[in-house]
Parts: sequence; C-alpha cells; structure tokens
Amino acid sequence: ERDPLTELYNKRAMMSTINRELNAAIRRKSYLSVIYIDVNKFKFINDTFGHAKGDEVLQTLGQAIAESCRNTDFPCRIGGDEFCVILPEASRATALHISDRIEASFTTAYPEFSISIGINATGNEEFVSVNELIDGADKAMYEAKQQS
Repeated sequence: ERDPLTELYNKRAMMSTINRELNAAIRRKSYLSVIYIDVNKFKFINDTFGHAKGDEVLQTLGQAIAESCRNTDFPCRIGGDEFCVILPEASRATALHISDRIEASFTTAYPEFSISIGINATGNEEFVSVNELIDGADKAMYEAKQQS
C-alpha cells in the first residue's frame, strides 16, 4: 500500500480509500476534495540532472505533501511524477489552501522547478462519481500545466 520511494500511499490504496471516503461523504452529506499534482518538465530534470536528482525531487515533493496535509488526509503517489491527495470533509477552498502550502513548501526547496496542481470537489448535497472526481482533478491539473 506504500510507494517505496516517497513512503506515501500507492494507487491501489488510493482507489480503495477514495471509494470509501466518497460513500462516507454521501452518508454524512459532507465535502470530499481531491488534489492532483505533477512535476513540470520532470523528463527534463531526469535527462539533465540524472535519475538520482529526479528521485530526490520526488521525495522532496512527497515530504512537502505529507507535511502540508491534515491528519485525516490521504497523500498518494500514483505513478511517475504524479501525486494525489484525498481530502475528506474538505471544501474546494480548503483544498486550495492545502495545495498552496504544498506548492510553497516545494518551491522553497526547489525554486528552479515547478509543479502543476488541479483540484476537484464534490458534496455536500450533490455528488459526482469517483471517476468524475478523479478525472476532474486530473483535467484541472493538465489545464494548470498548459499555463505554466
């Protein structure tokens, strides 16, 4: 259930958690938000500075994510340079606040590199499916990447 490089949860753990948390949000009539994060120009980082530096960047981002989350949040590395955070009982505004902390922490460590972040939220009265929630955050992240 853990990614060996970053020690965050992996994609398998993410999928079981997001299904459980969406069902809980529906029962409680609360919010559920998702943050998607991607390292910009990660291939360039690996090609220019080497894979050891790429791994270091991923570990630093993983640490920034873990330290910026609340105790109830679920930080994950879902593959390559893509990360996801599941935020139970968090509105879009709360997710934005947490994503700002992640970005500030990462940028402090690596001012020469950048990340793209996408957010999607559902609840507290109308809910989307797990796939719509994930796809919306992923799409928002790619839109942010286009603007970087």
